[in-house]
Amino acid sequence: MARPTLGQIFVHPLKSGRGQAAKRWPLGPTGLVHDRSLMLVDATGPMARFVTLRGVPRMVLVQASPFGPEASAFTFEVADRPGLGSLAVDLLAPPAGQLEVEIWGEWVLADRLCERADAWFSAALGQSVSLVRLPSERARQVDPRYAALGYLVSFAEGFPLLVTTTASLEALSHELGEAVPMERFRPNLVIETDTPWVEDGWRRIRVGPIELELVKPCARCVGVNVDPLTGKTSREPLKTLARSRTRDGKVYFGQNAIHRGVGVLSVGDAVEVIDTVP
Repeated sequence: MARPTLGQIFVHPLKSGRGQAAKRWPLGPTGLVHDRSLMLVDATGPMARFVTLRGVPRMVLVQASPFGPEASAFTFEVADRPGLGSLAVDLLAPPAGQLEVEIWGEWVLADRLCERADAWFSAALGQSVSLVRLPSERARQVDPRYAALGYLVSFAEGFPLLVTTTASLEALSHELGEAVPMERFRPNLVIETDTPWVEDGWRRIRVGPIELELVKPCARCVGVNVDPLTGKTSREPLKTLARSRTRDGKVYFGQNAIHRGVGVLSVGDAVEVIDTVP
């Protein structure tokens, strides 16, 4: 069996927005730098709820570019709305205000970026939304059932990193009878492997210079049925995945992870399995 390697890195600046592939990227305290650092919410205040592709599938068509780890501003575009134009957002500009926002039952105080961004995203999605950012000093604590105090996350579902493997995706594609793009699962780190579902048995791994602890299998929802290129939905691949990957009423693909330390990850980094599940 070939030694696993880091095959792809994906960063998602906007929660539920289109991911950006990178060859080399820094890993900070809350995960990959800029990953899920921005989020849309459904009102302007004083309290608002998070908006994702589950309810608004066309969010996957929103792309942030040009883009790099040192960027302090993003330019947003929507793939199917060229007439809308682009939106430039300066992350260092003073916020327009603050909002109490809810994400998976947790309320956090977020910065509202600007009215111009709210208007642009509302036009892009066809509903009233606001763009918010979570400053590093208000980062969320990872679920203490899976991580010690001090492990932090921004607007990701609950963990700093999502790890998937190529062999497992190939197994799913074979079962479905057509290729499934990895982007449907919105991972951060894609590991090149030759054995399907081998990640189920990993407890700790080292990716390049960084040690990761795989703390919880990732339960999947209808979000994986959104085509990342068109924003359209169907019943697949979740229906096929459920046939072989359902446990305790949930369907699993990938592993949620926390990282021990910060540094830079690069495509091609060796992956070492340090500890496995008994």
